[in-house]
Amino acid sequence: MLEDIHGRTNDFITTADGRLMHGSTLTYVMREFAGIANFKIIQHSALAIEIILVMESGQLADSLRAEINRAFKQRLGQKVEVAIILTEHIAVEKSGKYRFLISNAVNESFGNL
Repeated sequence: MLEDIHGRTNDFITTADGRLMHGSTLTYVMREFAGIANFKIIQHSALAIEIILVMESGQLADSLRAEINRAFKQRLGQKVEVAIILTEHIAVEKSGKYRFLISNAVNESFGNL
């Protein structure tokens, strides 16, 4: 008998004004930027989001940092604090799968949807 089934989960994002947005909206935004090898988006609250980046070159240009910041604020609200962290590797979840987006804000505000 199966103990657990691990499928793909899709988190929702909470905007600064309280709207819900499907998380894939932000993953599509990230895929538009050149030079990003891998990324993970973590929403800590409706006003705080963290973007972890692995860059192909190992470097993050100030202009790209500004573009990402602007794109996220445009979608989530100007009051949202966007923290961008550059790293060399992003680990997979304990299930062995990779999650591009994790939202703790929706879980806090609305429960698991």
